[in-house]
Amino acid sequence: MERKPFALLELGSNSLKFYLVNLGADEKHTVETHKIRWRISHQFFNRGFLDKETIADVVKQIEEVRLHAKGLDLGGTIAVATGVFREIDNVNELVDTVKDRTGVRIRVISGEDEAMLMARGFALQGFHEPVILCDLGGATTEWVWLKDGKRGQWGSMPLGAIRNEYKFGAYKDAPIDYLQRSSAYCDSVLKFLPFNTPVKVLATGGSAKALASHYKEDVVRLDDLRRFTVEVLEGGAPTDVKPSRAPILLPGLVILWRILVRCQATEIQYVNNAVRQGMAVRLIRLLNEYPQEDIHATLLLKTKGPIARPGPEK
Repeated sequence: MERKPFALLELGSNSLKFYLVNLGADEKHTVETHKIRWRISHQFFNRGFLDKETIADVVKQIEEVRLHAKGLDLGGTIAVATGVFREIDNVNELVDTVKDRTGVRIRVISGEDEAMLMARGFALQGFHEPVILCDLGGATTEWVWLKDGKRGQWGSMPLGAIRNEYKFGAYKDAPIDYLQRSSAYCDSVLKFLPFNTPVKVLATGGSAKALASHYKEDVVRLDDLRRFTVEVLEGGAPTDVKPSRAPILLPGLVILWRILVRCQATEIQYVNNAVRQGMAVRLIRLLNEYPQEDIHATLLLKTKGPIARPGPEK
């Protein structure tokens, strides 16, 4: 007997993602993903808060999700907000407005919870050496250190393609100055990663995807990443980069470059991973233990294990 679909919402720094999890009687499942791009991070880093017009736009975008919900009541949807939402001072105004207008209850999750959801969706197959999995987003980078096939430590860092664009974009007319300032900032944050031996780097997120797409390879050498970064710094994003990605490609590449340097790695491997897979994997497991109506965000996000926190943003 087929079970009814289950809906998940992820409010991210760059987009709203709606996941429709279709559950099969044989424990197999599929996840339909619908993405709506928005400029929440740009609004926040430009103004420091979300104005009423932006909040109204968020409500409108969530209401548009009903077109893909196949009749499901969005009021019972598990909705998590990630990335930049953790920094928005008036986020409660947003949460309350969305609840009043749509019935959707948003939970702003920690960077550590976001990192763990990412890790749950990643199968460590064939990697026996120490690995760090990084999800570079618009506002933050979530990371998980896996050692001997087990999760070691995990956390979230204030490194993001959009964040760094607003931090250092004014220096682009002086390429050397830009590279020195942005690299120094990245290095000051990355020094808190808890290891001192070489670590293999796996990366997900828009910047890593753009890098892999440009070279048409999932694995890109450090020398090629460095060369590509300089080319973009001097000549702008190439035509094969999506228009929405082009303005923030450079800061994303610099972050990836500095991650490789910090991890003493000679190459980076793009992996198709996200919070989506982690939420779906955890959800399917919970559905075998609890009635669907009893599953809520707190249960979905329950995590255990050590957490290493990088230092505050400077």
